[in-house]
Parts: sequence; structure tokens; C-alpha cells
Amino acid sequence: MYIQRTSGDKYEKIVLSQQDYDSTIIPFQRGNIVDARGTVLATSVDVYNVVLDCKVLNGNEKKFEGSIAATVDLVTECFEEIDAETIKTQLKDNASSQYYILAKKVAYEEMAKFQEKKEEKGY
Repeated sequence: MYIQRTSGDKYEKIVLSQQDYDSTIIPFQRGNIVDARGTVLATSVDVYNVVLDCKVLNGNEKKFEGSIAATVDLVTECFEEIDAETIKTQLKDNASSQYYILAKKVAYEEMAKFQEKKEEKGY
């Protein structure tokens, strides 16, 4: 108690100066859940949701003319289950919405195709 009272600030500064904050990505292994005999019960795979942020896309249209048309074309080209009219309607009716799910459980391959085409076109 005596040390805390007389030198508490000094030791507190020393402790705080030694703290280090670091962000590290921890790799993980996806795999199968199996029973005792080795029978696969469940398989873990990457899936994605395709989300439309109307507020950002409408804001970008003001800065970069044609960005909505380009986005709609790219999304409908890469994801067969997404309809261009759905996107346009959502952009018009809910212009300030920031979270509208266009597709759920999209496979990694489809998402990779989308990312690749997006980079090719320079978006």
C-alpha cells in the first residue's frame, strides 16, 4: 500500500509503456466434422452474402457518373441469382439503406470470379 501511495504513478507509467497492441490474423483450418468411425457428418466451406449498400452506391453516382450501371452490370454478370431490376428498385426505393442482402450463401468460386472481374475493370 505504501508503494502504491508514494510511487503509484511512476509504476503505472512503466506498465502502460510496456503494453503493446498488435493485430494479427490467425490462420485457421477448415475441415470436416467426423464421427468415431471417420464418417463425415458436416463439411465446413466458405460462403458469402452479397450485400448492397444503397447509400454508398448512390453517393458514388454523384461523384462518378455511370457507377450504378457498371455495378449492376458486374453483379448481374457474376451472380446469376441476382436480378438487375431488384438492384435498381432497391436503389430507388431505399436510397439511404446500407444493408440489403442480394444473395445468401454464395460459393467462394462465384465470389472469386466477381473479385477478379472487378479488378480487371478497375473498380
